[in-house]
Amino acid sequence: MVVHYLMVHSDGDGEEKGQLKIERKHVGDLWTTLIQTTAVPIGGKPIIPASISNVEVLLESDRATKLNAKYVNPTKHRDMHIHIIRVPGKSAKVEIVNGARKHDLTFKVGDLDFKHMDGVFDIAVEGTSLGEPIKGTITGTKNDQGQRVKVELEKGNKKLIQLDSKIKIDIPAKAVSSMIKYSLLGGAMQGKLSLKFENFVLTLKNTNSAKETLELTVGVVLGESLTMEAKKNGESMWMYKTSRTTKRTDDVFELTLETDMTLSEKSVVSKFLSEKYPYGAFHTRHNKIHIFVDKKHMNKLAPKFKVEVHLMKDGAKAIDFIADTTTSPYKFKLVAPNFFKRWAIKQSSLDVTVDHQIGKSIVIDTNVYGGIHLEATRGDNAKGGRDIHVLAKKGAQQMFKLDVSTEKINNDNEFKFILHDTFEVNPESIVYKTIISQYKFLTPFNKRSGEFEFYVNKKDKNVLLKKFSFHGKVMKDSTKALEVLITTNEKPYKFELFAPAFLKKEAKISVEHNPGQLLNVVTSFDKFTGFKISKTGSGSERQIEVNGKKLGKGEYTLTDHSFTTKVTLADGNYLEPTITWVGKLPHTKHEAEAFLLENNVHVKVAGSKRNLDLNLNWKMTKPDWNFGTPEHGKISLNAKGHNSRWGDYTLSRDASWNVEHKVIDVSWTGKAQFEMGRLATATPIETEFIFKVLLDKKDLIGKFMKKVNGKEYSIDFPQGSGVMPKIKMGQ
Repeated sequence: MVVHYLMVHSDGDGEEKGQLKIERKHVGDLWTTLIQTTAVPIGGKPIIPASISNVEVLLESDRATKLNAKYVNPTKHRDMHIHIIRVPGKSAKVEIVNGARKHDLTFKVGDLDFKHMDGVFDIAVEGTSLGEPIKGTITGTKNDQGQRVKVELEKGNKKLIQLDSKIKIDIPAKAVSSMIKYSLLGGAMQGKLSLKFENFVLTLKNTNSAKETLELTVGVVLGESLTMEAKKNGESMWMYKTSRTTKRTDDVFELTLETDMTLSEKSVVSKFLSEKYPYGAFHTRHNKIHIFVDKKHMNKLAPKFKVEVHLMKDGAKAIDFIADTTTSPYKFKLVAPNFFKRWAIKQSSLDVTVDHQIGKSIVIDTNVYGGIHLEATRGDNAKGGRDIHVLAKKGAQQMFKLDVSTEKINNDNEFKFILHDTFEVNPESIVYKTIISQYKFLTPFNKRSGEFEFYVNKKDKNVLLKKFSFHGKVMKDSTKALEVLITTNEKPYKFELFAPAFLKKEAKISVEHNPGQLLNVVTSFDKFTGFKISKTGSGSERQIEVNGKKLGKGEYTLTDHSFTTKVTLADGNYLEPTITWVGKLPHTKHEAEAFLLENNVHVKVAGSKRNLDLNLNWKMTKPDWNFGTPEHGKISLNAKGHNSRWGDYTLSRDASWNVEHKVIDVSWTGKAQFEMGRLATATPIETEFIFKVLLDKKDLIGKFMKKVNGKEYSIDFPQGSGVMPKIKMGQ
């Protein structure tokens, strides 16, 4: 998987770009995992720190005898390599190199079987560390009193590590006890460490050579409670207790979690909080979290729920939070005196209420920024449409208001849809400051209104479509900002567009159409004033004019199975296309359905400057848009030709699909090659899209691939919703 990123710095430092590469492969007898980040140098300070944007981590192993690892991070001055070679049951050689620093150790095993551990073993260690010799032993013995493990390691002629541990395990009682005597760095650090686990309580106690003690006790009751305490020389430094109760039924889920913590001023934790934590240290703290979920009753998107969080520090309220959607209106409240003081929030609490009438309205009120009010309503009206109202206020001042109203008429004679909208915005609102005032080519406004009408005449038709019209008008602060008209419901047809933000002058187009005799298009444009196709009176011959000048003429022959025409331009160049198909041209709906579900179309074009030979055939079942019922189809296209832009070219596509049980299987393959132009390549461009859509599981499985000049560009989606795809870019 390769992820490319690009970020544009708003401070003018330019573009920051790079990539993350994650690769997993099996080559020979080695499984290899690579994680690599690279970044293009940037003049300013990058958003992603260099310590993580230029890193390489490599791990490879045969999962039996070899393990190699590499970690390279130039920013952190890390160039670490680890090599481990194991001879099963005999030895293991470990080499660790970080720049000039090197450790080389060999572990030789005697009387040790990992498959049948009996506690008796002997391991010899020898090698070098930072240029000095290392030697030592690790031995294990066992008797009726338990097991004993001793570690003796020397560096040079000095004792490095000395450990002597005695371990006793009582499996029936689920108890473990251990005593470890240690001496490190030639006796610079000495003491003993005891470990005891009994009745689900773990106790660790360290006593150094000066008889000073550190002790940690952890007690667990699975699913109910956890207790932890740390002591120094018998004095408690901190204690943490938590208890949990859970209720799960078909109707509700309920969780209560309570925690208590005490902290001594002498503890390291207290010192750290005092120095680093913005809200300081404490002596006692009590937390209570309560979560309730009503599984039987839903809001719009989720079950009704209630969450309460209470935090006390040294007897004073630190945080009170409640989120409750079990009532109407929903309530959200936060009280956090220390947090509010730090961030200069003047309110004693942050309150939000949400009154949501599903399908009708939503009203949100909060006390931040002097009070924010947001409401939105919708509903049917007496004109067959709907009304929508949105209002936002800050304090008593309106920030913006949107009103939308629609009308609809739909009968045997006509269909009409009308939309009215008005949007008012305060220049002091966030919407105006961050969006509207930043318009580049559109004009800012304080009030905008619009009216749009779409009309279809169901009784009368033009040549192919029913007569229709569309008219729209937008006003900004009493000035017309946009007006558009498209109509075929009158003669001549009209297209008119007034849009000063885009066009210097109003665009007008009229179309006069007399089927079989005349098509005349007139525009208000300077460089293109229109075109005209008219019958000359000589058989099927037609004359073409552009901008009032004769361009050429041609005639055509149309039969039930073919269409042929020849167009000759004024300069003598010509184009002669012939199109053939299977069966007669359809005259009824049933004939049209059969014609479109299966056919074979052949297009042959001869010309003075270009030619084309194209074959398109298809066959499919009639789609019913029910993805549960079986449907299938296939399409094949093959073309070859020549023109001045592409030279000689070939193109082929084969597609097939199958739909059944809400599973869609699609295959789309082909090749293309062009002699000239931007698409010219040394080898054919390969296309292969083979994928499957599991509608019930909302999962996409398959690969989308293009291969250009032998290099693959693809994205491969594995099975499983949410699983990251594998991406190749030019490999």
